[in-house]
Amino acid sequence: MRLLAHARGILAGLGIVLACGYGGLRYWQERTAERRLIAASHVSVVEVHAVFPPALIVDFENAGEVPIARTHFRLAFEVEGREISRADEDVLNIRPGEKRRIVLRSRSSGPSPFHASGPVPARYELVVLPEWIKGVPTMSGEFILQP
Repeated sequence: MRLLAHARGILAGLGIVLACGYGGLRYWQERTAERRLIAASHVSVVEVHAVFPPALIVDFENAGEVPIARTHFRLAFEVEGREISRADEDVLNIRPGEKRRIVLRSRSSGPSPFHASGPVPARYELVVLPEWIKGVPTMSGEFILQP
C-alpha cells in the first residue's frame, strides 16, 4: 500500500514538472514570435495636421512573413506638458509585405476643450502595439499647433 502511494506521488510530481516545462516552452515560443513581429513592423510618420484637434498620418508596413492580426495605435498630443487630445485606433489583418497609410484623428481630452489664441509649440507621442505587444519604442515629435 505504501509503495502504491509512493508511486502516485512520484507520478504526480513528474506530471507537475512536465506541465511546467511545457508552459515555459510555450511562453518562450510566444515571446520569440512577438519579437519577430516587432522586428518586421515598420512605422513612419508621414504628416502632422497641426490644427486642433490635431491628427497624424503614419505608414505602417508588415515586412515579415506572417500576417499581423491586430495592431493598436495609441497617440497623445501635449501642450506645455498637458494632454490636449488623444487617439486610439485598431488596424486589423495586415498581410505580409503590406503597407498601409493610417490617419489617426484625435479627440479632445479632459472635461474642458483646449483653446489657443495663437500658434503654440506642441508634441505628440505615438505608441504602436502590434498584437498588443508591449515594449515597442515610443515615437515622438514636436510641431507648431495652429489655433
